[in-house]
Amino acid sequence: MKTLSVNCSQCGVTFQKPVSYIKQGEKRGYPNHFCSVKCSCLFNRNKNSNILPQIRKEQYLKNPTRCPNCNSIIDYKDKNWKTYCSKKCCAIYTQKDGGHCHWSEKDKKRISKWAKKYAYRFPKKEKLKKVCLFCDRTFEVLPSKNHQICCSRKCKNSWIVKTGFLKGKNGGFRPNSGTSKKGWYKGYWCGSSWELAWLIFQLEHGVVPQRNNRGFDYTYNGLIKKYYPDFMVVDEYIEIKGYHSKQVDAKISQFPHKLTVLHKNDLSEVFQYVEQKYGKDFVELYEKKV
Repeated sequence: MKTLSVNCSQCGVTFQKPVSYIKQGEKRGYPNHFCSVKCSCLFNRNKNSNILPQIRKEQYLKNPTRCPNCNSIIDYKDKNWKTYCSKKCCAIYTQKDGGHCHWSEKDKKRISKWAKKYAYRFPKKEKLKKVCLFCDRTFEVLPSKNHQICCSRKCKNSWIVKTGFLKGKNGGFRPNSGTSKKGWYKGYWCGSSWELAWLIFQLEHGVVPQRNNRGFDYTYNGLIKKYYPDFMVVDEYIEIKGYHSKQVDAKISQFPHKLTVLHKNDLSEVFQYVEQKYGKDFVELYEKKV
């Protein structure tokens, strides 16, 4: 193999390099030579190596890849994986009828033979015929979607409004809603660990609260909703809130009775008392976890 003496672009050491490698590097726009992989990595980390991508891009633009259909230039960053400039050009160029890439009779027979041979792998599923509950129109569904009762989402929404299917199934006080640590404590339902700490503090200081299950109307974004405060002490409602939002402000401002909202800072004395007496794992006091 014919070699030439060249100098390493990183450390300057003279070494022998095959002529074919030198010509290949010049053709691809790599004018540098390295005696080892280590020198190559060190050089590429150098700030001067930032000019290499620009050199490669300039070399590409001298003879770029073009779309076979519209002859537009494929972008430099897409040159390694794109053959066409768009899906539209790909479809027009490769389509069976009217495009530049026509199917030959040989190809047609080959594809047909393959499809018949492996047809058992893709069995055709028979669709089920159903009648829309809203518009009485007959439609077809796959067996996996046998639960579909209407032909479209629009018909389903109209059917729900007409029949009142969801009436009584959403809204209201739901003890098991949310993701916080909740459960029963001495006959009281607590929706979070904060509510549990507040309840323990009240019971052990002679206060007997009541769990509130009564909803109060309030308006938010033009809709009438229900607000359920957490507890009630005599004639005062107690709300333990761990976050703040515009909807919370609407609930509080429109509440018709006396209401006290307790945030984290307001419960510091409660947390200190409960954690000193029962530890940080006081949620273990729940009689029944959910």
